[in-house]
Amino acid sequence: MKKEEEVKRIEVKVKLVVPRELEEGRYINYAAVTHSSHEFHIFFAQVSVPPGELPADKSLEANTIAHVIVPPSVMPQVIKALSDNYDRYKKHPEEGD
Repeated sequence: MKKEEEVKRIEVKVKLVVPRELEEGRYINYAAVTHSSHEFHIFFAQVSVPPGELPADKSLEANTIAHVIVPPSVMPQVIKALSDNYDRYKKHPEEGD
C-alpha cells in the first residue's frame, strides 16, 4: 500500500493592484455565467430600459461591461468570496469592506 503524501499549504498574501483606468469601476445590473469543460465565462453587463417601455417581444439588450474567464480550479474561491461578502452585507448593509 502506498503511503499518502501530506499536502503542505503555503499561505500567500496577494496585494490587489487596480490600474487607474479601472479605479472608478463600472455599474452592472446583470450577470451571466457559461462554462465549457476547461473554463467558466462570466459576463457582467448593464441593462437599461426606461420604466414602462418594455419592448413588445419582452427582450432587452445587455451591454457587456466585462467578460471574465475563470479556470474551474479557481471557481470555488470566487464562489466563497462572493458568498462570504454577501453574508457580511446582509448582516450589516450600512458597512463596507
